[in-house]
Amino acid sequence: MSSALSYLHTQKVVHNDIKPGNITYSPERGAVLIDFEIATSATDGLARGGMPWYLPPEFVNSPKNRGAPGDVWGLGTTLLYVLGKIGLPEKTVGVWLMHEVADRRKKEAREKMFNWLDSVAVKRQELDCNMDRAQGLVYRMLENEPESRIRAEQVSAALNNASG
Repeated sequence: MSSALSYLHTQKVVHNDIKPGNITYSPERGAVLIDFEIATSATDGLARGGMPWYLPPEFVNSPKNRGAPGDVWGLGTTLLYVLGKIGLPEKTVGVWLMHEVADRRKKEAREKMFNWLDSVAVKRQELDCNMDRAQGLVYRMLENEPESRIRAEQVSAALNNASG
């Protein structure tokens, strides 16, 4: 998935909906990213839709903050599930309306988003970054600041170096 995101991002495309349900597996091809319905140009900025559990923290301040770092965050959250660190959020966490998160008057949606982000931060801190390379990469994918978050091409390079 990191190589798929890396390719998309070099093409200035943001998927905007990275989640387990948008990743399939083929024995011939490996993991395959699907559902580009809400993909945007990296310069467009505003994407509508997606699932709230995979939105990056920067989304709280502005729905326009959905770019390549947000795709990496979504992959990091997905990998928390794959690693067995969290349950599937769609089944285990209450839902909130994404369009209400940036509206400071919609306290309930904002509170649910902040509570979710806090629980992701706790799970991030529990990752074993020293003994497990994959967990170390997920830790870096879930960095709160988008400028400090690992980029998809860096994840892909780290995985390629590990297997080589």
